[in-house]
Amino acid sequence: MGDQRGRHDLIYLRNLSRGDLGGSYATRRPVGTALRLFFPTTIELVTAAMLYAVTVGIALGVVSAVWSNRLADHLARLIALVGVSLPVFWLGLLALQVFYAKLGLLPGPGRIDTRPLAPPTRTGFYTTIDSL
Repeated sequence: MGDQRGRHDLIYLRNLSRGDLGGSYATRRPVGTALRLFFPTTIELVTAAMLYAVTVGIALGVVSAVWSNRLADHLARLIALVGVSLPVFWLGLLALQVFYAKLGLLPGPGRIDTRPLAPPTRTGFYTTIDSL
């Protein structure tokens, strides 16, 4: 049994050295194809999240510095504490419930809201570059 496992490991390493990452158990597609398909979305999401985090973080830091030990500083600390303490997946579900379901301010789950027509694909960055 151990010899068989070792042989599979060597085959996997040989295929990996050729750029073959194998197949997905869930979709039965090559992993490389899935990576090429979803990589633009991942970069887009990371960029948006970083811009949001930096903007909110700097704003809260300025508020705390300008109004040190006052109500605004305590509120900024509370927002920062809640932001880093709550699980991200739960915060995302809460944001969907408030901003999509209740207020209707943001599009719903998914890469593009189903109501408008999808923009023509040029780069794969649907929400930012291609929609412009």
